[in-house]
Amino acid sequence: MSFDWKGSRSTRVNVVSWPTSENLGEGRERARWDLETLEEAPAQELERDVSFLAGQDSQDAMHVEFEASGPKILTMICDYDSSLPEPMRIEAVSVLWRSIDERVARLWLIGSVPRVRYPAFMRQRRDLVRILPVGLQLNWLALSLVRLEPLVAVLAGKTSDFQRLAEKISNDGGERDVLRAVINNISDLEGLVGGNPVRRRISASQGKADLGNLLLELGGVLIDVRKRSDLDSIAGCTERVFDALHLVDSEYGRQVESGLAKLEDRSWWRDARKLADGGAGALAAAAMEASSCAERVRSTCVEVDLRSQFLNVGNGDR
Repeated sequence: MSFDWKGSRSTRVNVVSWPTSENLGEGRERARWDLETLEEAPAQELERDVSFLAGQDSQDAMHVEFEASGPKILTMICDYDSSLPEPMRIEAVSVLWRSIDERVARLWLIGSVPRVRYPAFMRQRRDLVRILPVGLQLNWLALSLVRLEPLVAVLAGKTSDFQRLAEKISNDGGERDVLRAVINNISDLEGLVGGNPVRRRISASQGKADLGNLLLELGGVLIDVRKRSDLDSIAGCTERVFDALHLVDSEYGRQVESGLAKLEDRSWWRDARKLADGGAGALAAAAMEASSCAERVRSTCVEVDLRSQFLNVGNGDR
C-alpha cells in the first residue's frame, strides 16, 4: 500500500495493492488478507458472524471464507476469477471489510496497515460526519484536536491547555477557539522542523522526523478548515490526528504500552455516533471524554520524554 499526497492538501488518495495470489488453475486464483479487530471477541463467534456476511455477499466471480485463529485475528481467503480486474477485487473486499467493521467487530489492521488508511474507511468516516448537523461538524473535529493538543504542546515546549479547551467546546464558537489554539501551537514547531512542511510519503516505517512534518501539514489543513469548514478538510484533519498518534506509538512509545492511536480510533467513531444521536446536547459529555483521553496522551508524552526525543532527532538531521 502506498500513499499519494498529490492534489488538495486536505485530501489523501490511498492506493491499495492486491496481495500476491496463488494460481488455482482453471482460471481461478486465491489471495489472503490478514485482519485484526480493534477489540477482542470470541474466535468462534467472530468466525461465525463474518462467515454469515461473506455468504450473503459472495458472488461467482469471488468467493470469500474466513478463518479465526484467535480472539482478534481473522484470515480472509478470497477465491476469484483470474479475469476479475484488480479494482473490482478491491471493491468487493472493501464492501466486506466495511460490513464487518460496522456490523460484527470494528477492524484495526488490514494486513499491517491500520484500517483507517484504506479508501473504503476514508469514505466511511466522511459518511458518518456527513449525517451530523453542519453546526456540529467542527465540534466533532475539535474533540479530536483536544485529544491531540497535549502532544503538540509538549513538542512546542508549552504547557498543555486541553482541559480549558475541552470546556470551551460546549460554548458557542468554542470549537473555533480550539482550532486556533492548536494552529498556534503547530506554528511554533516550524522552526524546529525546518520551515514549511515537506510533502512526502508518510508511513509507519519512516523515521521520527515525519511527526513534525505531519503536524505542519495538519496545521495547513486546519487553516483551510477555519476558512471553508468543508467536510473533506474536516475529515482529513482527524485522519492526520490519528496518523500523528500512530507515529508516537510506533516511533516513540516503545518504552510504554501507549495505544494512543487505538484510543483515537475508538474516540472519533464514538463521538460521531454520540453527536448524531444526541445533537448539541451530547457535546458536554463528549468533551469530558475527550479531556480524559487527552490526559492519557499528555501523560504518555511526558513518560517517554517526547520533546527531548523529538529535538534529538531534529538536531541529528541538520
